[in-house]
Amino acid sequence: MSPDQVRRVDLEAAVQECMVRYRHPLKLFGLSSSTEYAKQVADHLGVELVPHTETTFEDGEFYIKSCDGSIGNVRGHNVFVISSLYSDDRDSVNDKFMKLAIFCGSLRQASAHSITAVIPHWAYARQDQKDKSRAPVTTKICAKMLEAVGVERFLFMDVHNLAAAQNAFAMTTNMDNLECKNLHAAWCAKELRGLHRKLAVLSPDSGGLKRAKKFRATLAHLLGVSEYEIELAVLDKIRDPHTGRIDGGRIIGDVKDRLVVALDDMISTGGTIVRGCEAVERHGGEVFAICATHALFAGNANENLARVDARIVVADTVSPFRLNEENRMKLHIVNTSKMMADAIRRIHHGTGSISALLENLDNVYEQL
Repeated sequence: MSPDQVRRVDLEAAVQECMVRYRHPLKLFGLSSSTEYAKQVADHLGVELVPHTETTFEDGEFYIKSCDGSIGNVRGHNVFVISSLYSDDRDSVNDKFMKLAIFCGSLRQASAHSITAVIPHWAYARQDQKDKSRAPVTTKICAKMLEAVGVERFLFMDVHNLAAAQNAFAMTTNMDNLECKNLHAAWCAKELRGLHRKLAVLSPDSGGLKRAKKFRATLAHLLGVSEYEIELAVLDKIRDPHTGRIDGGRIIGDVKDRLVVALDDMISTGGTIVRGCEAVERHGGEVFAICATHALFAGNANENLARVDARIVVADTVSPFRLNEENRMKLHIVNTSKMMADAIRRIHHGTGSISALLENLDNVYEQL
């Protein structure tokens, strides 16, 4: 082919790529108390958050829809709806789930091309198995309810049990799970530099060992040491299935004379993580930080967390509004909105790997 023909073919290919990529424009919504988080995501994406209407009738029924006019039109669009599912002073977790379902259903009825539910904190994720007779597998029930109203893709942040969540959805439903480990590791690496102490990472149960191993590998890389120089430990605990009470406090692993980072996916009442911290001290270690993604701080969390003198490092997937002033002084929040925006961009464009995004440390180094 002549140079002109080559340029013409390249131009036609570029045009075709743009048509595929932008055939379905992106629209982003933020529901309930997730609006501020959604605005941060929108800023990273370089788009405006689309306004919507949320109304509650006198008898408690919800009415929620995209705004009127061309700005609210979703026909043929790739739509992303951000809603972190946790109870706050305004809405219960059930209220937020119902609003999300109604809103996504309205978008499907309005001919949206695709609907992705972006759920930083996925509620009911701990009810992921039938652990006793007639117990509901609520994770699967919630998944089927949202699939039924037209949600065809889900984007989570550190879902409680990844395997259970993946198996809760139909084969035709796509699910991506982002991880906060690199952000937590970057924060810890920055604070640990120059301390020259032996380190350990503590998982509060065996189910979190895989997460702890990934975190240890990233932390070791950022500190420039072998990951085997950082001890991996686990709390040997037993939870009573009837009362929920946790018994046991033996540490499996060597934490003596080490600075310990306790790592979990969430802090609810804080009972488990505090028991782990107290066990570390009994075994001759020192707790440097408690790292978790989702900061629910429910029930007697303030009383439990007051028992430990350690930094509390959480993500911004849940607002820490329940934390009292004493514990808030120990709190540090890592921002996940850029990672979420990067994932949304890759999903919308249909290019780029989410797995590669999780392993990319470029943004992490900016925090060091």
